Amino acid sequence: MREIEFYKYEGTGNDFILIDEFNEVVFKEIEEKRKFAIKYCKRSYGIGSDGVLFLMKNNKGIPLMNMYNPDGSGPDMCGNGIRCVALHALNKRYVKGDKFEIDTNVGIKEISYFKPNYFEVDMGKVYYEPEKLPVITDYPFIEKEIKVDSYTFTATAASIGNPHLIIQVNDEDELTKIDSKLEFIGPKLENYHLFPKRINVHFALVKSDNEIRLLTWERGAGRTKACGTGATTCVAVLNKLGKVKDECTVHVPGGTLFIRKNKKSDTWLMKGNANYVFRGYVYV
Repeated sequence: MREIEFYKYEGTGNDFILIDEFNEVVFKEIEEKRKFAIKYCKRSYGIGSDGVLFLMKNNKGIPLMNMYNPDGSGPDMCGNGIRCVALHALNKRYVKGDKFEIDTNVGIKEISYFKPNYFEVDMGKVYYEPEKLPVITDYPFIEKEIKVDSYTFTATAASIGNPHLIIQVNDEDELTKIDSKLEFIGPKLENYHLFPKRINVHFALVKSDNEIRLLTWERGAGRTKACGTGATTCVAVLNKLGKVKDECTVHVPGGTLFIRKNKKSDTWLMKGNANYVFRGYVYV
């Protein structure tokens, strides 16, 4: 057995184990990382987290983020996770200044730092093409009907590096009822037959044209307090449908995210907090 150092971070209640491999490789094989995530993300039995972030560097020396979910799957992007990686990279002086870059599986992301602990990330463009998700249809999946047991939803699927299913609810009562059934409804929608790689699921309540509430079931993680890519995609989808403006506050169980559109680049930016919680060691 060997001793492994880890760090614990959270962003808007989305909590992560972070393994720093910027200067030294900790796990040589992908399978080792998957097994570590499966074992140590378990609450009450492991360290407990919504996923494991691995901070490495690319061939240009830019910090590179990889992530693994509690089930060992690897999403291409994590919005709350990248803010935590950004904070760690800043604290360790792997980056300098209030503007820098973090590389991901879906490309380099531009980061802006705002004291004391807020980061804004250019998340990129939102795509609706079926092959981008993927979804087994010949057309964009926009405001289409989905039936799950006795439930019927009108949903839109889109991707910002990760696939998301956005379902708008009518009022607080409906959102509360879905919240009470999320452990039943969430997995069925996540594994819906039209989405061969599974999908993240979000229930959105529009409070005004610049404010929404969001409830999330994440692919590979289950119920989480926040999803950065999901919040960004949700605002983009609702904006496309004419329900909200292109600058929106998103309230999630873990806090608040701020989403806005960069009209020049047609990309979406997400702003939220990131906090260092503690450091520890495990034997693997």
